[in-house]
Parts: sequence; structure tokens; C-alpha cells
Amino acid sequence: MEEKAHCPSCHKVYVEVTRPDNCYDCDFPFLGTDKEKSVHIGRNLLKKNVINDASSASKKASNLLFILAAVYLFSAAFAEFTTPTGLAILDWVIYIWLIVCFVFCAAFLIKSPIVFCIIPLIALLIVYLLQYLANPATLFSGILLKIISVSLLLYAIFKNWEAQKLKKQNAFLRD
Repeated sequence: MEEKAHCPSCHKVYVEVTRPDNCYDCDFPFLGTDKEKSVHIGRNLLKKNVINDASSASKKASNLLFILAAVYLFSAAFAEFTTPTGLAILDWVIYIWLIVCFVFCAAFLIKSPIVFCIIPLIALLIVYLLQYLANPATLFSGILLKIISVSLLLYAIFKNWEAQKLKKQNAFLRD
């Protein structure tokens, strides 16, 4: 019966007789000192935390996009019923386009987080710019929501980019 050895870092199974000096997937030093082994496991845990942070940031960005879609829906309804003339057709088109964009990107954000965070970020920045050009006073209207939205989307893009880079460098993180 063959004895099996497990890599403590990535859990790859090796036959004890043919076990290499270092793990093929994560480069764990089987023959290293306890300090080298501990340092290696610590580095891999940090890498796994980056992946978990990216996943968490993606979920938060997805929730934010659903919330933004609801906010824009209620804003459009409120503006329609409180304005004597109602909203213009162009305003409705913009509101509906933003709502559909946010819901679509939130639904598919898990499949391709970077792309589906960049699309609503660009849409928001364009809308904020157009609002500012039409009326500069709107720049500070709802500034907290604007800062939170842009910041969270940028954070999700950065974390997912960082995780994607780590996954390319380390085969054992691709799961």
C-alpha cells in the first residue's frame, strides 16, 4: 500500500515515494525548515484573503447596483408625480436606461466582476457629468450617495483586478 502525502498549503496529494522537494502547484517546501514552511503558508493565506476580499467587494458592488436601481426608480416616480409637467421623454429614457444597466450589471457581476463594475461606473460618471453641465448645483446634490457609489465600484474593480492577477500567477488559487 502506498502512503500519500498532502501539501499543507494547497492540499494536493502526492504519493510519498515520488513526492517532489517542492509542491508543483504552490511551491510549498516539503524539505524546508519549519520557518520556511510557516512563511510559505502565511503568504498563501494572504493570497487567499485577497481572493475572498475580491469576492466580498463584488457582492457589495452587486448590492449597491440593485440599491441604485431602486433609488433611480423611486426618483423617477417621485419626479413624475411631484413635477407639474412630469418628466420629459429624454429624462424617462435616461432613468430607464440607468435602471436596466444597473440591474443587468448587478445580476451578472459575479461572472465578470471587472467588466460589470466598469460599465455602471462609466454610466454613473457620464450622468454626473451631464447633470453638472446642465446645472452645476447638482454636483453636490446627493454627494454622499455619489461618493459611496463611485468609491465602492472603484474598490471592487481594484480588488478583482488584484485577485485576477494572483490567480494567473498561482494555479492553486483558481478554484
